Amino acid sequence: MDRADRPPRQSPLWLSVVSVALIVVAVIGALAATQRLTFSIFGAPVQDALSAPITVSTVNTVGLIHPQDAAFSPDGTRIAVIGAFTPCQQLVPGLPRCGHGLVIYDSAHGGIVQMSPIEPLLGVTIPGVNEARAHGSAGYVWVRGLGWSPDSVWFAMTYTVFSAATPTSPNEMLDSGLLLLNPQTGATQVIRGDSGYFASLVSPSVAHPVWHITGSPETTGFTTAPGIIFAWGQDGLPFPTVGVRGALDELPANAGARYPVGQPDGSAPFTIWQPGVVIGPGSAGVGGGRGAFVTTFASWSADGAHVTTLTEGVTLPTPVKALSAVSAPSGTAGPVLAEPSDMPAVPARDVALAHVQEAVGAYGWAAVAWNPAGSALASVTCFARQGQAVELRDTASGAVIGSSRLKLGAGDPGCADPAASNLSLLWSPDGSRLLAVDAQASTLTLWRVSK
Repeated sequence: MDRADRPPRQSPLWLSVVSVALIVVAVIGALAATQRLTFSIFGAPVQDALSAPITVSTVNTVGLIHPQDAAFSPDGTRIAVIGAFTPCQQLVPGLPRCGHGLVIYDSAHGGIVQMSPIEPLLGVTIPGVNEARAHGSAGYVWVRGLGWSPDSVWFAMTYTVFSAATPTSPNEMLDSGLLLLNPQTGATQVIRGDSGYFASLVSPSVAHPVWHITGSPETTGFTTAPGIIFAWGQDGLPFPTVGVRGALDELPANAGARYPVGQPDGSAPFTIWQPGVVIGPGSAGVGGGRGAFVTTFASWSADGAHVTTLTEGVTLPTPVKALSAVSAPSGTAGPVLAEPSDMPAVPARDVALAHVQEAVGAYGWAAVAWNPAGSALASVTCFARQGQAVELRDTASGAVIGSSRLKLGAGDPGCADPAASNLSLLWSPDGSRLLAVDAQASTLTLWRVSK
């Protein structure tokens, strides 16, 4: 056969395969470098469900430090957070010589919507700062947020005013109660009563007051019976619709992986699986080689007539892989948290929760939050050796479907501080946004979450 009649030479098949593989690896590397790609448990690349984060400094925007008790409005358009104004004169241990403010941000882009100083609404001035201009009594204020009313009109805060920076007895209490603020109109309501401040200091388990906004006296020292699913009763008190006596070998279907976790501010029942902390068995101290899940969250009745804070918890079986995993050093004690009155033994809600337990290991803990639909679990392993990062897992498979490294400054413990709840996670009501609040850094970090 003449040279002109010969077919063109073909490249070896293996060379073509290698070339394609190199191109795929390069694309994957480029996407992973921009955090737009992660890997499922099967090793296949999937699109990162977390957008690039938006970080808002509460110091730079409104001059507030130590943001706490963040809450999305029920319509999801606003984020409210409480903080302390700077400069803040911490001359002695205890409550600082500074005022507090409620600031509201737009949840889409983090812009400021409203800022309201709290002390003037209570007729209180700050000791050593403006007594000369005082129009009310001077005092040290302790304040905590209870979130938005179901109609998005009111934001509720419990408060206590003390005559001393380090109060040790009710004799040093000048005033206490519930403050309701309408951020749009500036209207306020004050319902005086026991804020539960001293009860939380002296009791090993937390009993919270239930505030009856329609005018009837508050219910003090209230705790629910042990349960997995809760609702509000006609008596204006929350109760377990599915109680737990002893231990559960299997979760009720509507408290498991195929059902929503439920919103604690509405007519539908809600489950125990609210934003909280997962603790490894060595740090939990509950015995039996079990870990723990503990949560404290605000809850409103559907008609907005009643509001309280609930502290609930369960013990969890420890996955075998968690026993050999190391995040926190051996012997690390558990974080200082409000303690539930009872902690029933139950199975893990879903595979994602079991994988978070494996990441935590025998000692340490993780901040966690399920989206309202219960289909995704966000977590931060607080002693992660590679650094703290928000990880998003599919609850059905346990696969990591999104991740974003937290940019913690020098001295910022993230969620690893055992003495303070410095870092918390929160979902918007429609599950489209995820929020991380860092009190030490005075920042709010917001991600948009793809379906």
